[in-house]
Amino acid sequence: MHIATAYFNDFDQFYEAAIDWQLDFRLLSRNNFKAYLSMYATETVQIARLTLNGTIEQHGLVPPGFSCMVIPANLEVEYNWLHKDVDGNQILIFPAEGVLDSISFDNFDVFVISVENNLLFNWLEHSKYKKAEKIFGGNEKFIRVNPFFIKNFSDKVEFFLKGMSESDQINPSDKLAEQCQVNDILFELFQFLENGNQLIMSSPERKRDLALNRSLEIIQYDIENIPDVKGLCRQINISQRTLEYAFLEKFKITPKAYIKAQQLHKIKKEIQSEQSRGFSISTIAGKYGFWHMGQFAADFKNHFGVLPSELKKTHFK
Repeated sequence: MHIATAYFNDFDQFYEAAIDWQLDFRLLSRNNFKAYLSMYATETVQIARLTLNGTIEQHGLVPPGFSCMVIPANLEVEYNWLHKDVDGNQILIFPAEGVLDSISFDNFDVFVISVENNLLFNWLEHSKYKKAEKIFGGNEKFIRVNPFFIKNFSDKVEFFLKGMSESDQINPSDKLAEQCQVNDILFELFQFLENGNQLIMSSPERKRDLALNRSLEIIQYDIENIPDVKGLCRQINISQRTLEYAFLEKFKITPKAYIKAQQLHKIKKEIQSEQSRGFSISTIAGKYGFWHMGQFAADFKNHFGVLPSELKKTHFK
């Protein structure tokens, strides 16, 4: 069993606490990353509450062999997941391949529950939850949930996580109580999926969505040689205004700001990379089109809260 409860102001520290998740978080807003993670983890179950501040692009995978659900911790949550807008009235079921592809904004606040597949399907089969069993596997699912369920479920999980984080030692009787609480949380969730869920059908992708996805493919494929916004629009045959609207709708920033954030993220990774240890910061920055080092240093500090030279010095001290 593992318990982690902590506040974070640094991406790298946050990665280390997110057990078994292959994460890549990219800050799109300027220097306002904050996170709170409270996680309970065993070999078969992970129960966590995650809050994030900042506009953050999230990529990653569920731990291998697990199925994952995301439940809003409050009704005010809004974010984008697998290219679809999500609000605080929806439970998410990850697709079979366990892909995380999300954009979160300030006050992101959710519970993430992962269950080992053998345990999950044995539980559902034993409980005769045929409808719930069909929800897992295949494509992602968006399920409408009522506010009363969110409130009751949130209180129950938060009480459990708080109690576990405050326990110094687990004796046999406590271990039994712990298992009962975990079972109770899973039972309430699966019972809702069996009896109270309403599947939300996805709407067809608009021209704007298709153009956005194509532009993201181009940006991610060769970020060192991205054309300017006008060139990007010509390449995907769409007007600059339409692309601007698409980025503002999904990321709440312009295409130009998005590209710069991605480039700064790549530069930060290279500065921290052992392979780039012998290269100057100006050489690394130049690969991504930053030639004015004074402006680059200012942009980097505005985004990450630290100068690139300070980051390199601290990382390799």
